[in-house]
Amino acid sequence: MEEIVVTIAAKVAEYLVAPIGRSFGYLFNYRSNIDDLRQQVEKLGDARARLERSVDEAIRNGDEIEADVDKWLLRVSGFMEEAGIFFEVEKKANQSCFNGSCPNLKSQYQLSREAKKRARVVAEIQGDGKFERVSYRAPLPGIGSAPFKGHEALESRMTTLDEIMEALRDAHVNIIGVWGMAGVGKTTLMKQVAKQVEEEKLFDKVVMAYISSTPELKKIQGELADMLGLKFEEESEMGRAARLCERLKKVKKILIILDDIWTELDLEKVGIPFGDDHKGCKMVLTSRNKHVLSNEMGTQKDFPVEHLQEEEALILFKKMAGDSIEEPDLQSIAIDVAKECAGLPIAIVTVAKALKNKGLSIWEDALRQLKRSIPTNIKGMDAMVYSTLELSYNHLEGDEVKSLFLLCGLMSNKIYIDDLLKYGMGLRLFQGTNTLEEAKNRIDTLVDSLKASKLLLDTGHNSFVRMHDVVRDVAIAIVSKVHCVFSLREDELAEWPKMDELQTCTKMSLAYNDICELPIELVEGKSNASIAELKYLPYLTTLDIQIPDAELLLTDVLFEKLIRYRIFIGDVWSWDKNCPTTKTLKLNKLDTSLRLADGISLLLKGAKDLHLRELSGAANVFPKLDREGFLQLKRLHVERSPEMQHIMNSMDPFLSPCAFPVLESLFLNQLINLQEVCHGQLLVGSFSYLRIVKVEHCDGLKFLFSMSMARGLSRLEKIEITRCKNMYKMVAQGKEDGDDAVDAILFAELRYLTLQHLPKLRNFCFEGKTMPSTTKRSPTTNVRFNGICSEGELDNQTSVFNQLVLCLVLSSLAYTNDEIYHCSFALRVSHVTGGLAWSTPTFLLQPPVLEDKKLCFTVENDIPVAVLFNEKAALPSLELLNISGLDNVKKIWHNQLPQDSFTKLKDVKVASCGQLLNIFPSSMLKRLQSLQFLKAVDCSSLEEVFDMEGINVKEAVAVTQLSKLILQFLPKVKQIWNKEPHGILTFQNLKSVMIDQCQSLKNLFPASLVRDLVQLQELQVWSCGIEVIVAKDNGVKTAAKFVFPKVTSLRLSYLRQLRSFFPGAHTSQWPLLKELKVHECPEVDLFAFETPTFQQIHHMGNLDMLIHQPLFLVQQVAFPNLEELTLDYNNATEIWQEQFPVNSFCRLRVLNVCEYGDILVVIPSFMLQRLHNLEKLNVKRCSSVKEIFQLEGHDEENQAKMLGRLREIWLRDLPGLIHLWKENSKPGLDLQSLESLEVWNCDSLINLAPCSVSFQNLDSLDVWSCGSLRSLISPLVAKSLVKLKKLKIGGSHMMEVVVENEGGEGADEIVFCKLQHIVLLCFPNLTSFSSGGYIFSFPSLEHMVVEECPKMKIFSSGPITTPRLERVEVADDEWHWQDDLNTTIHNLFIRTHGNVEVEIVELGAGSTL
Repeated sequence: MEEIVVTIAAKVAEYLVAPIGRSFGYLFNYRSNIDDLRQQVEKLGDARARLERSVDEAIRNGDEIEADVDKWLLRVSGFMEEAGIFFEVEKKANQSCFNGSCPNLKSQYQLSREAKKRARVVAEIQGDGKFERVSYRAPLPGIGSAPFKGHEALESRMTTLDEIMEALRDAHVNIIGVWGMAGVGKTTLMKQVAKQVEEEKLFDKVVMAYISSTPELKKIQGELADMLGLKFEEESEMGRAARLCERLKKVKKILIILDDIWTELDLEKVGIPFGDDHKGCKMVLTSRNKHVLSNEMGTQKDFPVEHLQEEEALILFKKMAGDSIEEPDLQSIAIDVAKECAGLPIAIVTVAKALKNKGLSIWEDALRQLKRSIPTNIKGMDAMVYSTLELSYNHLEGDEVKSLFLLCGLMSNKIYIDDLLKYGMGLRLFQGTNTLEEAKNRIDTLVDSLKASKLLLDTGHNSFVRMHDVVRDVAIAIVSKVHCVFSLREDELAEWPKMDELQTCTKMSLAYNDICELPIELVEGKSNASIAELKYLPYLTTLDIQIPDAELLLTDVLFEKLIRYRIFIGDVWSWDKNCPTTKTLKLNKLDTSLRLADGISLLLKGAKDLHLRELSGAANVFPKLDREGFLQLKRLHVERSPEMQHIMNSMDPFLSPCAFPVLESLFLNQLINLQEVCHGQLLVGSFSYLRIVKVEHCDGLKFLFSMSMARGLSRLEKIEITRCKNMYKMVAQGKEDGDDAVDAILFAELRYLTLQHLPKLRNFCFEGKTMPSTTKRSPTTNVRFNGICSEGELDNQTSVFNQLVLCLVLSSLAYTNDEIYHCSFALRVSHVTGGLAWSTPTFLLQPPVLEDKKLCFTVENDIPVAVLFNEKAALPSLELLNISGLDNVKKIWHNQLPQDSFTKLKDVKVASCGQLLNIFPSSMLKRLQSLQFLKAVDCSSLEEVFDMEGINVKEAVAVTQLSKLILQFLPKVKQIWNKEPHGILTFQNLKSVMIDQCQSLKNLFPASLVRDLVQLQELQVWSCGIEVIVAKDNGVKTAAKFVFPKVTSLRLSYLRQLRSFFPGAHTSQWPLLKELKVHECPEVDLFAFETPTFQQIHHMGNLDMLIHQPLFLVQQVAFPNLEELTLDYNNATEIWQEQFPVNSFCRLRVLNVCEYGDILVVIPSFMLQRLHNLEKLNVKRCSSVKEIFQLEGHDEENQAKMLGRLREIWLRDLPGLIHLWKENSKPGLDLQSLESLEVWNCDSLINLAPCSVSFQNLDSLDVWSCGSLRSLISPLVAKSLVKLKKLKIGGSHMMEVVVENEGGEGADEIVFCKLQHIVLLCFPNLTSFSSGGYIFSFPSLEHMVVEECPKMKIFSSGPITTPRLERVEVADDEWHWQDDLNTTIHNLFIRTHGNVEVEIVELGAGSTL
């Protein structure tokens, strides 16, 4: 009991004494707690200041700040503010204590405890303030992301915008043109298009490039690449085009806007895939010239952009000029000024901004100038535009901004700020600036002012701006007239002006012209700039210069103080604004056999980016050009130098201890005599930072690296070898390499490997050393020698060798050398490990030689090497493998690779490897967990892609990340998997499968694999020997069910052997399928619904014995999300099944049916309700079709509501078609949304549509070669054509009238309100447009063609109104007109047949001809 009391007392003491101790601690440590908090707050303030400086720097660089950084700074600010208040409270408490009062223990206790608490908070905040990075580079904003001011509400622009958007939604329109004069607002309209497209998400990406009158492909490619986030590594236009094309194809739906096209642009050279190359690509092109678009670029629809009408121009002017023009004394004059701008948006905007917030007198002066200005001749522009822009120039405030504006006018389309700085400093445009930094700030201010006045255009980049073409023309005219500047820009100079005119000029601008020399009179007595002048600039630190000839360089011109430079010597280099380093040197045609100028030697030593082209006298780069070893060089390009044998020669006895120590990129091109990259032992530290190697067209190169060099390339990430026709391996073992070289792990960081067109390449690495061994055998006709080796061990895994040397110890050989010479020997490789045998003469031997009782002979043959990567290849970081044109390769991978090799492989591309048998052997399958993309093309011997044989199913299942599989032109591939992969390798991430030209392939997937295809979205198969899509295997029971939950696109084309989807009883589900195309699969029916009747008829009591099985046997609602269906070339008698549930095909928008030879009806009655969302119908070459829509047997109550969204009907080559639907079907279809109807070559068609139908929204009607039609439409149908714009008919030999006579009253009026074009061609029996006496009115008709209508006496017997028609085309380039349309037609008849009497109904009073 006593112990219990003691225990309780101790516990009570613990709970009471401890808190008391802490309380006294707060009092005793009051000062230390306060001081500690103060120190912690100061440290926190310092940390915040450091971070804020980093944030400010990031903001100046245009970066976005990380969200957690902003939150931390905000949290610190709040805490610091609270801490300040706390210290103020503590200070006041101390002051009251020091004034004589006793210490307030309670206050001190509370303050001390609060300080301790806040100190813990500070520690927590400081711990949270450690960031890996402060900011990130934000992606470039979309084209339509910038706000539009003043333009969006203009009705004419909105109308054009809506028309363009409608064209973009049209699946049949891929290229659209927008044309109009300069300054009319095409570029602004394109930005609005981009914005609306992005808002509606019509495309996955929208990109835009500016073309200009002198298109530069690299600039265009660069602009598109910037918007795609693509960085080019290729230098040639062709290479960049290929890269851009590849990147654009990765965007499923993309809109490309090309602005301001002047002449035909080769899209292929730019790198824009189009048409069949990329069906998801659409383009909008703008130009000043309509013919450039329609004739040269092949646009399908063109939209003009006109001047603004007076009302809209005034609206825009008011928005730009501001509220001040609403003042009573400015209103009338503002209207007059706006009228003088002539509706040109660029003129309206610039004038309005120039006069914004100005007084009445300035407005009156402006109006006076606009009316009186007589502009200089500006190409393509009228005087009014010049005067408006000159006024904007006159209202710029200050000579500096005016001078900068004129300077911008003399520059290219891209006006770089750096160029403005150089030229502005040289011309001394900026007053009061003493340093480059001050001048740069001044330019930023002036450029901002010009952009605010719309005289410069913002590009979204800080490095350059643009000027509109019209504004530039005005600037050139002003500078020529006011400042006597002779300017020639981007034009050919036929001849120089007269000398007295040139001598009055104060300056000349000859930018961007290929002018070889100036007139002698201009240069006599004057000295040109000389390189020698550089000697007198001792403090020069930055230099950009291009010297056309190395001989112009003086030996005593030094560049020792240069910090930044771009020095190009030779006339072959293009001037690129984006140099990767601060010190770039490019040399062309430099003779290194002569003593290099001291300046060149200095540049070579300090260069970071070095380009060498057409060098002579140099067998190597190091030590020939810099004996110190290029200690600062990071990028080296060497090309077209036939004397070059090595990049580095380490055999020179007077070398520096290291060469190329920081080199990161090495590019070698067209070095036809290059033997080695490094000759001799690699110096320690050399090439140790090398990351990228690209070699092309180096035919003398037999291997890329020696073993000693390869071991030193620990940072190498990318290798590209192309078209080196003598290269037989990548890494070779040299004499200097030790025996332990075979165990070295090479290229541990290599991520990208490309090997293309290397016809002699045998393998990637060497295969070890030759290690001969001996046996004692008596020579016979068939002797086996165990233990004899070649390069590596001889077994059934070994690469086939090109040369084999055998040395056999002979103990009882009695032949002499001469005798042996005449013997016949043959060698074959045994399939037994270590065994060789003389046997059937597989390989002929060179004559053997007897040396010291050893029979030595050599086998020489051209047998292709079997394995590209042998058992020594260890590439643990490789992500991309691209091999092409490796004719010697039979296998890519050895069966026994190092453990971690190729485990990070993501992309594999194999092309034109004629000996290759498979892509992935069984030993590789477990290494494919990172594989995402596989493409195999044009491998004529390939038999399978995945070799599954020899895999133990009991092993762990490997999951691959493969998302896209492409197989093309593989004639011998019989199967993708030679064994069921289920249980071995899963493909649950596969999204896209594309198979083309694989004639031996009989099926795509094993049935057991289908259950893994949960992510599959796209399946395309062309021109294969496919019999079934899914093959039967042991893992699938009868009555199988296949579900493809995410497939959206399925295309099957030219599969003439296809019999069924699956050889057994089954059903399939495609819940998200949007696009289905079945083309030329003649032996398979498409759709059936699984019902007992179907099973009874087709299964005949056995689910596995199908007589004729459809491709899609569905069990539930069929294709509920299908939007586009294309069926082509099939022998089926019907397409649809009546048993389909009502919601089947409910979202179908586009239906294309072609060459279905045996169907009678395209859309039967039971499908009408299901296809209520159908918008486009295209039927062609179906010889048995008699009607398109079958209405009999359908619910009459809902019948008229069917097909209410159908907008286009195209019917072609339907010889059996009698009618679209039967005349007596009541009620008929109400095609209220139909906009386009085309009917061609339907010889049996007796009527186009029932007389009761209404085509109230029809825009275009085109009927050709329908020989049985006696008339086209009824008067009632004609009256409904209120929106018809184009009527084109012809080729009907029985047609007598277009609008039939139903005996109506003669006073009936038929008005074609919007009809603009009528074409009547080849009607041998047509007598008139109408013979019924109707009154016809054509208020919009402007173009009419009447050709080969010999019996047409008059147009109509009733009154006709055609106020806009002025002539009738009767043949190519032949037009006629006399008085009115009826008189003109009658005169044409008389001209053909002579003066024959014809009765013409007298026009009523008030009728207008």
